[in-house]
Amino acid sequence: MRALMQNDDLDSIREIFLLHKDSKNEILYFRYLTFAVESNKIDKEYDLTYVKEAISLFPDNDKFPVLLPLIENGIDNIIKANNYSAQAREFYNNNDFQKALEFYQKAEELLPHEPAYKENIATTYLQMKDYENALKYYNIVIDSFNLKTGRPEYLKGYLYVELKKRLLACEAFEASVRFNNDTGRQFLAKYCN
Repeated sequence: MRALMQNDDLDSIREIFLLHKDSKNEILYFRYLTFAVESNKIDKEYDLTYVKEAISLFPDNDKFPVLLPLIENGIDNIIKANNYSAQAREFYNNNDFQKALEFYQKAEELLPHEPAYKENIATTYLQMKDYENALKYYNIVIDSFNLKTGRPEYLKGYLYVELKKRLLACEAFEASVRFNNDTGRQFLAKYCN
């Protein structure tokens, strides 16, 4: 495989991988998948299956979960989305929330499975006082991604503070505290005691 990698021969590498993948060799999976990503010659239909298989077969290897979004979304889309996000952050920091929202949405369209972009959209809506859309996006992050960080929960709680719905705010802060989030704990103490 190393010799074929030097010759950039992904077809032969894929052939070798397929012949030997039943051996469940971690290095074989890793070499094949990293070469597919690094050469930007991903066959999404198959490689997505192989990376998920590798995550399942080798749960202690923390490199396979890193490869998953690269294979799922493509490196070019990730770079483009990160650029959109950087532009959005600049607009956000300059209080141009409408432009920030536009660029966060572009990033989210490219990487719909990335919860950070949805959370940023929600927070931007919150700054624009569009509470309905902010709540919608916070709920998507909480319900669909199960991040267990407590961050979207305390942000949702803060939204309820803005709406003067203290009971709902306290419930959200308590949910944040269950994930051992310090900010959620501070907000719970500040708004609910």
